[in-house]
Amino acid sequence: MEQWLTKQEVKKALKIDDGAFKKWNEHGKIITVKSRKYYYDEQELNQWLKQNRGPISQLKVGNIYNNQVIQDIFKCSGQGGMRRSHLTNALVLFSDHSKNQPIYEDKSYIDEHGNQIMHYTGMGQQGDQDLKSTQNRTLLESNDLSIKVYLFETFDSGQHTFRGEVKLCATPYTEQQNGRKVYIFPLSFNDNEYVIPETFYKDKEIQQENQAYKLGSEELYQRAKKAKKVGQRKAYTTVYERNNYVAAHVKERADGYCDLCGEPAPFKDKNGKPYLECHHVIWLAKQGEDSIDNAVALDPTCHRKMHVLGLENDVELLQTKIKQYKDKGM
Repeated sequence: MEQWLTKQEVKKALKIDDGAFKKWNEHGKIITVKSRKYYYDEQELNQWLKQNRGPISQLKVGNIYNNQVIQDIFKCSGQGGMRRSHLTNALVLFSDHSKNQPIYEDKSYIDEHGNQIMHYTGMGQQGDQDLKSTQNRTLLESNDLSIKVYLFETFDSGQHTFRGEVKLCATPYTEQQNGRKVYIFPLSFNDNEYVIPETFYKDKEIQQENQAYKLGSEELYQRAKKAKKVGQRKAYTTVYERNNYVAAHVKERADGYCDLCGEPAPFKDKNGKPYLECHHVIWLAKQGEDSIDNAVALDPTCHRKMHVLGLENDVELLQTKIKQYKDKGM
């Protein structure tokens, strides 16, 4: 059934803002008939919007997409961390963890119900941020309008992990980041089942920690002093079921001495046994065997050294040590 509506009536009926109205009008979906009067067919408009949003529904949470694909699917700009798309009536957010010195400090926390909440930093790279300007206002009003909000997280430059649709779930608040006031938007995930691989965060932490060492001692102290709340997020890691007999044997075989440095175990455990840790020379994650021919006993420091540095000379030394044990029937 045809309806004759003013511009404000169209916006109210479809819950769209001026920007969306203008774009839709430019594409012939709202046709000006005469001064301040518009003809619109609600069914046709909804079908047109559904068609525009169709490719978005094909995206898979957890998959990685490049910038051009995102731009094409959402019909949005190829730049910025908050990208408005009027043609799909969406707001596309990016949380970039790939930079050594990130401009924004987005963090995730787990609420009392076990749900992950992303505390997303608003738009504006210089000076104090304004809640009512640009896309900060769009995100603020997204629940009142029919704007769908989507989030990507970036761990490697140009590779954006799709986290799906998110929703503003609490009132934005302010905090200080790098000496300026910013707005933080708490966002809940529609898909709370997906978790980011733990290795993504480990790599990010190492990069940012290395960058932190380059700061002067005073600046590093001041930044560390401001850190109050620890970020939390769900992440998955692959757990390998190790054979307890292998671990016990290599520790007994070492007779209280580290197989790498040759020094005595640094202390005894609660049972009075020398404390050593079982290490697989070729890691299980790299298809190494869980056997006595690939395992040694190391003190905690040497064990950590193997995982952090993995020096070729150390690997060869341990393989030689295993051969010596094998020649002795151990």
